[in-house]
Amino acid sequence: MIFQKKSPTNPHSGIILTIINMRKVLLSIAGYDPTSGAGVIADIKTFKAFGFYGVGVVTSIVSQNSKFAKSMDPLPPLTIEKQIRVLAEDLKIHGIKIGIIGSKKNLQWIINFLKKRKFETIVLDPIIKASHGIKFLDDEQIEIMKNELFPLVSIVTPNLFEAMKILKIKNLNLSELKASILQFYKRYSTKILVKGGHLKKENWDIFFDGNKFYLFSGEKIKKEVHGTGCILSSSILALKTKGYTWHHAIDRAKKYVSEQMKESERIGKGQEFFR
Repeated sequence: MIFQKKSPTNPHSGIILTIINMRKVLLSIAGYDPTSGAGVIADIKTFKAFGFYGVGVVTSIVSQNSKFAKSMDPLPPLTIEKQIRVLAEDLKIHGIKIGIIGSKKNLQWIINFLKKRKFETIVLDPIIKASHGIKFLDDEQIEIMKNELFPLVSIVTPNLFEAMKILKIKNLNLSELKASILQFYKRYSTKILVKGGHLKKENWDIFFDGNKFYLFSGEKIKKEVHGTGCILSSSILALKTKGYTWHHAIDRAKKYVSEQMKESERIGKGQEFFR
């Protein structure tokens, strides 16, 4: 952006051009993790790593440490509304990542908000439960999310456990998974990335863009690292906003997460953390 102004000491000296480069803004709507390894803080750190300015709207306070998540305290929908309203009045938001929502009321408010406003890219990480600890979504909330929120977002990024709940798969095999994903897209017109990081022997993700399946394989890193799902989905949003195609954004985001996992560090007695 270029602003024109006169010299304050000599108004007749001509116009001075001042160039201000304004970074694109990405928004995280998610929970607050006091370890900063996941949720809003992790998303904002990831956005910054890819050259964006990150802002965050907190939906809930998750009391957790490196070993487990103990409790979740949702914020009232009005508090979420106030946060989003003041941001939207001032900033142009180029993309949104949605993580933990916190409650049925919060879920309904976010659905209504997205129906009123259009954003270029919305990545939804439908976090159902913590790796070690509490559930974040009950069965009723999952159904509301599927029927009302999925059609409003660009892509959904469940892990295997979440995909099996969402797609109602009982036996995990690739052919059944593909058939269920096709039905999913037919119903919601939403892209889906199923993350296979919790497979014991393999490491693959499967992505369907509405026309074609992409299978991503990678090195199996034998570490428990906190926040990998959050960081992958926020990386995908950042790379898509940079102009990458969906499958290239996913491929590069996976490589970024793998590289960061290799450099993770232990700060407590449980999972390791991204640096």
